[in-house]
Amino acid sequence: DQAFMEASRQFLMVNTPLKDLMFRHTRDTLRQYYRLGLLERDIPQRVVEDKAITLEPKREAELYRQVSNYVRHFYQLAQKENRKALGFLMTLYRKRLTSSFYAIQKSLERRLECLLSGQGAVVTQDDLADLDDADDAILDGLQEYMTPAHPEEIEYLQDLLRQFGSTGEDSKLSHFLQTLRQELAQRESAIVFTQYTDTMDFLREELRQLYGSQVACYSGRGGEILVDGEWSSVSKDLIKQ
Repeated sequence: DQAFMEASRQFLMVNTPLKDLMFRHTRDTLRQYYRLGLLERDIPQRVVEDKAITLEPKREAELYRQVSNYVRHFYQLAQKENRKALGFLMTLYRKRLTSSFYAIQKSLERRLECLLSGQGAVVTQDDLADLDDADDAILDGLQEYMTPAHPEEIEYLQDLLRQFGSTGEDSKLSHFLQTLRQELAQRESAIVFTQYTDTMDFLREELRQLYGSQVACYSGRGGEILVDGEWSSVSKDLIKQ
């Protein structure tokens, strides 16, 4: 209301340097409002914990190394041959590998499909869909650097993808499910953030087996919930509810 806004303005004028007057309300600012009696409830504390996950040495860690070697090899080749789009793609793959094996597998499958079809596409729309902070200039210029694939890349990809079927239990997934169970034992709900939609799709299929219709998703595709065993599009407001 007007009184709240006036008090907020006065507080910011007194406690904030002039150059920082235009900014959003941070958690610390909102806690100051609470201490001044301007908010009914204090702002929850955010506790961040880094979780180190050890990959299974013979299967997961070895596959991780091989994908990393693929990315490193063809990134260096792209730099040497001034193939900027391929270099950009390999940088993207490195990020997807750290998100989940499923995400990088999907990217490599799309890459191989493009190479085998002879389309020469370096970057697919699916791989770019999650790049909210990507450099528009780079993306707009990708078509300019389209060049034929290196012959050995197809063979490299085929060999890599064969290995994804024998990775066994996903250590990162197991750790995630254990952590989630612990959290849901203490609270009614939880929000899981993923960097890529492919990873979200992977996790939600695992979670539906445990929690069924209690799982809801939101991504660049919009909101989605389970209806009669199928993912159905819904509004963002419904997802919030």
